[in-house]
Amino acid sequence: MAAWNAAVVILTALVTLFGLRQGVHYTLVHELDQLLLEDIREIGFSIGELHYPTADDDLEKDLERKARGHAQHGWFVQLLDPDGKELWASFSAPPARPLMPQVPDGTPVSVDSVRLVQRRVSRDNSSPI
Repeated sequence: MAAWNAAVVILTALVTLFGLRQGVHYTLVHELDQLLLEDIREIGFSIGELHYPTADDDLEKDLERKARGHAQHGWFVQLLDPDGKELWASFSAPPARPLMPQVPDGTPVSVDSVRLVQRRVSRDNSSPI
């Protein structure tokens, strides 16, 4: 009888710990996604608000400063043209760009060990980036 009680207690503890682990994992990923979505909205505003001829330099400085401020988290920015060709990348961007799965803009996704989110943005009447 004691063995059965011990087994039930151990099984209950394992199920509880597993449920707790999954709940914490979900909460952390959800919180990270919210931060990434806030950052990508902010970048979109920066792109839309800058004006030529200094727009590109201002944008690059702004994004580089943001990437350096979040370097401890592995945060990076890559600006791509509509064909996926890299236009600019922050210093912390990985050398080989992870292939972004076909997901709607603003949908966070994990690729390898990286959490990514993408968004198409247009500046004034130019092509999207």
